[in-house]
Amino acid sequence: MLIQDLNLALFSARDLLDIGQELVIDLCGERCPAGITMRHLLRAVAVGIAFTAASIPLHANAQTPTAIQLRGDLTQADAAKIIAVVKAAQAKLRGGESLYFELLSGAPASYEQTKIAPRDVFLALSFEDPFSIEYRSTGNRLWQPYRFEIRGERALVWQVDVVLGINGNLERIEILARPPHPF
Repeated sequence: MLIQDLNLALFSARDLLDIGQELVIDLCGERCPAGITMRHLLRAVAVGIAFTAASIPLHANAQTPTAIQLRGDLTQADAAKIIAVVKAAQAKLRGGESLYFELLSGAPASYEQTKIAPRDVFLALSFEDPFSIEYRSTGNRLWQPYRFEIRGERALVWQVDVVLGINGNLERIEILARPPHPF
């Protein structure tokens, strides 16, 4: 597999070099202005291709697992528990079971996501690999608020606030689609 990936990268580099040479001839003719020779331009194209090829991952299909960012005095076990609670609620709703927790969703007014029902948004979200989970302490034992950040399609970020009650029951899920951070 590694050899095939390298051959593919080299083959693509050769193709780009040929295209670059044809482009230089089309733009400059056989001689380039200001004392720049065809050899100089081809070397510059080759160096650019080498840097580009070096940045291509050799195993693009291999998924690198990313660690969930945990914030606010949250352990990995706590994160797994809250993910399990939310995924169980999704499964029960998909199965037609009646659940009684508040479910809200929204987005900036001009976003298409405002046209989708909160239940549909909740069922469409994947909680398999959230970007981050934060425990948001309120000082009130009756409410245990958590905030998920899920990276979505077209660079949207889904901010999902989950509130568990004193017994760990799901009380509220509030979903907000927003643009990503500017940094």
